[in-house]
Amino acid sequence: MKNNQQLFNELIRSFAELGVDSPQAEARMVFEAIFERDFKYLSLKNFQVSEAVTDKISQIIERRKKHEPIQYILGKAPFYNYELIVNENVLIPRAETEIMVEYIIKNIPEKGTLLDIGCGSGTIGVTCAYERSDIQVTAVDISPEALKIAKLNAENYQLKNIKFFESNLFSNVDSKFDFIAANLPYIPYSEYLECPSEVINFEPEIALTTENNGLKLIYQTAEQCSNYLNNNGVIIFENGYNQAAKIVEFLEKLNNFSEIFTIKDYNDYHRFTVAKL
Repeated sequence: MKNNQQLFNELIRSFAELGVDSPQAEARMVFEAIFERDFKYLSLKNFQVSEAVTDKISQIIERRKKHEPIQYILGKAPFYNYELIVNENVLIPRAETEIMVEYIIKNIPEKGTLLDIGCGSGTIGVTCAYERSDIQVTAVDISPEALKIAKLNAENYQLKNIKFFESNLFSNVDSKFDFIAANLPYIPYSEYLECPSEVINFEPEIALTTENNGLKLIYQTAEQCSNYLNNNGVIIFENGYNQAAKIVEFLEKLNNFSEIFTIKDYNDYHRFTVAKL
């Protein structure tokens, strides 16, 4: 029978042999999920591991061999200071989206209203609702399966200031908001086809790519959003690494916005475009 330290080192080696980008980080995620304890605690302990646990880890390795993302295997993903439920019906939260969340948390007015459009797992809406308990959040998505996951995440954190309903962009929205967060599909299809197998084979295509070089839904939302923003309301888009200039130009031509600017991500790309009505 192996101890936890031996098993952890074996798991790192297995992930490394599979070509996993961050084998140690994924191994930590697995251990925290299986033992339901913080890894710092586990790393200080030395204990025997049951065959049942060893079998579970073997099953995880087999699934990972097929390039299934570790977040789907474990059913959860870290984001901001939280852990969100995820499955194959929603995108895995990306670290750069935390920049959008941080901007909203710092800039939405007191007791303001937020629309999370294309909410997926609730990454943006749930986090903002938790961090800013004074605001009211509405989260919408075209996918009923995604909304089920978003609702579970809100329930998990016992949030009372967020509501959900199905909507194709603004099709079922009948209110105005102080902020709109739009993290919509933006990857051009040609680039989507070059994504890693973890993305193409497991994450929902509908949440990743769209027409017009990935800009179709962003442009549609930009055209319509002035009808759903309060005076001085703000919309923030997450966009592709090379799309910001085109979005800024499109927004300027609409003549609806008093201020338009971009925010860079951790890799110095203009990843977010912000416009004030």
